[in-house]
Amino acid sequence: MSVNYLNEIISIFLDRNVNELSDNELSVAIEAKGKDCPADNIHCVVKSCGSSLFQLRCNKEGIFLVRIEPKVSSLTYFFMNHLVS
Repeated sequence: MSVNYLNEIISIFLDRNVNELSDNELSVAIEAKGKDCPADNIHCVVKSCGSSLFQLRCNKEGIFLVRIEPKVSSLTYFFMNHLVS
């Protein structure tokens, strides 16, 4: 379960070229690809990966935000160099 969602989450960050998305945005984007993924599943994946890849925080409005680390620009550089090589 987590591996599929993990790949989906990372690809959404890369496709959108952003470093932070809400759990709901991620859930909707994954569901648009035909996979059921409630926000709770996003939380589980993010927590299981630890703080070395994601950070999960709740803002003042009660919205959970997922931040990817390292930055998307670093990930794009990494993937592009490994795909070209």
